[in-house]
Amino acid sequence: MKKKIRINGLGGQGVKYCASLFGKILDKQGRNVSLVLDYDTAARGGSITSDLIVSDGKVDSPIIDKADVLIDMTKNLVIVDGKEKSFSSIIEEKKSDFKALQTNMFYLGLLLKKMSVKLDLEYIKKILKEKFLEENLKSIEIGYK
Repeated sequence: MKKKIRINGLGGQGVKYCASLFGKILDKQGRNVSLVLDYDTAARGGSITSDLIVSDGKVDSPIIDKADVLIDMTKNLVIVDGKEKSFSSIIEEKKSDFKALQTNMFYLGLLLKKMSVKLDLEYIKKILKEKFLEENLKSIEIGYK
């Protein structure tokens, strides 16, 4: 199994953090992961792209020509194997239920679910930053559902 994943967003949306955590979670499960980040020098508001390749075997090249999974955090859009789905209304609905929804962690949960990765909250708790720990865990769970 080999999947190419691209996460797009803007600086400040947590794209790098989401991609990094996803890579750590899959690495712990014994999968090979490649992560390449491309971003503007602007701290907030500049464009950022995280390309991940996840494989059961060796990753030959970290370059992605076409992603199997695309998450665009600026548009709240997910494309999996050519099928597009907007999450704007779902995110707004969840934010009304849970005011502290962290969108990047919502997408991390969604990505874990789409990739059929077991949700190991104990391990995730160990690798998350202490700041907003409970909000992040809840956001991951909401995305995973």
